Amino acid sequence: MEQPTESFDVIVVAAVAGKDFEKPVIHSLELGTQLEYMANNVERATVVGRSKSSYDIVYHLLSAGKKVDWVTRDGVSGPFSLYAPTFLGLWNMADHVSTRFAPNFSPCIMNTSGFCYDFFQRSLVGRMFANLYWRTANYLSVSHAQFWRTTDMVIYCTGFEKGYSTFDPDLREELGLEYDVTMFSKWTMLDEKAENIVNEALFAEPPRTVWGVRSVLFPGHIHSVFTPLAAELQALWGVTWMLGWRDVPPKEEMELEATTFNAWTRKRYLEQGTKYSYFIYNYIPYIDTLMKDLALNPFRKSNIFEEWFVRYKPHDHRTVLDEYRALRRKQGSVENRGAKPPAAGAQHGNGHVKSLVEKSQAESSIQASGRNGGLEKTA
Repeated sequence: MEQPTESFDVIVVAAVAGKDFEKPVIHSLELGTQLEYMANNVERATVVGRSKSSYDIVYHLLSAGKKVDWVTRDGVSGPFSLYAPTFLGLWNMADHVSTRFAPNFSPCIMNTSGFCYDFFQRSLVGRMFANLYWRTANYLSVSHAQFWRTTDMVIYCTGFEKGYSTFDPDLREELGLEYDVTMFSKWTMLDEKAENIVNEALFAEPPRTVWGVRSVLFPGHIHSVFTPLAAELQALWGVTWMLGWRDVPPKEEMELEATTFNAWTRKRYLEQGTKYSYFIYNYIPYIDTLMKDLALNPFRKSNIFEEWFVRYKPHDHRTVLDEYRALRRKQGSVENRGAKPPAAGAQHGNGHVKSLVEKSQAESSIQASGRNGGLEKTA
């Protein structure tokens, strides 16, 4: 079976090992071509980097009985999402962070109300519990660093820089994907304003999408532990926008929302939060936000105990598409009877969809871009 080919603008490789080092030095992208060599000639390998690929390669080497020296940059964030396999022996860690209960121990800009938030984030006793929780979590993921003497191979897991080469330069500029140095002062002011908003603990709606013609959508741009569900809801949210069933705030408001989210994630996730739209342990409130935007019920469990302490799984949302279709049929029926107008900006009917498609095809260039459930600063 022919494998699909990925293309990247740049492969990021750190400085090569010492000048007298004659063993293989490869990037993680080349691992597949070196498997036979590794099996027969490598007893000890050095893995450089802390990206997702480094975890995969370290696991592969250890599973093959190799010794591994894992080298990461010294800093406050450490390797990417390093945690114990279980929490107190009660939950698999992935199951634990997929409960509605777990995210309440850290403040999240998408969840700033309710009893649990007030207790764990605003009361003295609750803050004591939250501090104990994080002390326990940190204790369970203690790591020990060492220097190595010899190695049979160096593998750089230093990532890729995947740009927007799919779009020509003019279109990248039109879509806002190119960095404009003249915009630096504007975003600096917005960042300062957003910092003040987060520091004052004011609620902010999650960033939404962009303005203009609804013909391009950029899903993703988030880091969470529930990628399949997030992708499905982002796609459904995006389709409702592209079909004209929802409107978005003015550009200025969305820019402020984007910087406000960025200010929060920088404080919550430190170094990782400066690089990505990152909420790997706070994705439940994000899923709730998308569900509420779609006018769907985010609470999917059968009782209160399960709602708070049992892991959310993909099958809990298996009926989302059917629910939304039923909602659209109901809204269309209400509109046809003239009993109640739809929400502001909503438009219905196959004729409208057809006209949108025809208009999109007739456009000589795309004039706007959007993302599912969030706007990301491209500078």
